[in-house]
Amino acid sequence: MNTHLHLMEAISAYHLMAGHSLSRQRLIELIFILSSGVRRATVCACTDIHLRDWTPIDHPRSNCISYGHILENIWLLMASCDSASISPAPLLHFFTDSFAYALQYGEDGKKGGFYHAGPFDAAARSRGKIWWVQAEALVAAIRMYVLTHEERYLNCFSQTLNWINNFQVDWHNGDWHAQINRNGKPSGDKAGEWKTPYHNGRAMIECLKLLHDLSQTEA
Repeated sequence: MNTHLHLMEAISAYHLMAGHSLSRQRLIELIFILSSGVRRATVCACTDIHLRDWTPIDHPRSNCISYGHILENIWLLMASCDSASISPAPLLHFFTDSFAYALQYGEDGKKGGFYHAGPFDAAARSRGKIWWVQAEALVAAIRMYVLTHEERYLNCFSQTLNWINNFQVDWHNGDWHAQINRNGKPSGDKAGEWKTPYHNGRAMIECLKLLHDLSQTEA
């Protein structure tokens, strides 16, 4: 799932610039895979590892839900639909079910923010809060609000942003802490190619644009 997620992101950006018929065809194939092929129907959530024909692998490593990838998949699918000039409406139930799963099992309802991962239909087992998961949650939540205008997504955005501001960001030394463990202790590398140059930097750019567009339409 994760490999194809980033492949879809790249082809989506390429298609916006080039507009080739072949890139659109490949993009639509990836939209189908990431909204259907990787989904475990029995749990209404996506898993990462599959056989070549997209049959899920029954293994502890694969029988695990990454809440961050659920949320990242939602908004990248929306962006890819925009790039391919197709309506996201047929995927609305997939988006709402996926987000509901992440909220039910992955969100910290008291302090805000999302945990890392957990087993099927059960509370999160890996309860550290990793920077990139929070970043993807922000974009997914505001995208879902734009699509549905349901307050629960705006509330999720606000709660996640509060967690980031209060705990994930290192206001003294800069950047975001890589991980905050369940006892509130930060750990991990401060810098890296997947951090500010990608996940949290991209999230800030995406959210600023989405919030600006919202301010224009709701003014």
